Amino acid sequence: MDEDSPTPVGFRESILRESFAEIGFEEAVGLVGILFEYRIIFCKELRNLFSDQSARIDLEPLDPQAACILVGRIFRMDCDRLFLAFREDWARLKCSSQVMGLFASIQSHKYVDRLERWP
Repeated sequence: MDEDSPTPVGFRESILRESFAEIGFEEAVGLVGILFEYRIIFCKELRNLFSDQSARIDLEPLDPQAACILVGRIFRMDCDRLFLAFREDWARLKCSSQVMGLFASIQSHKYVDRLERWP
């Protein structure tokens, strides 16, 4: 993870870049959905690196537009097209094995303890 990117955006971007070398468009739509519906809970080791003031550094879910912008920028995809596909396909994709694989890849990142559904 970049030492120069301790912001939530930097952490989220690092996790995605390190978890996925490249992805297809439908997988990108799945990532948008995951970033929208789940918060990323960091592992204890990473939490211990931060002071008490920043102990709550978990990554809150993003709104769909912000998730599309982030995924589009990282994987060089059109964020407007991603947003439209997310709106049309997320209900179908959310329980697919493809999205479950994306979910598992994020959860297996060295700095991630788990993904937690956001109410």
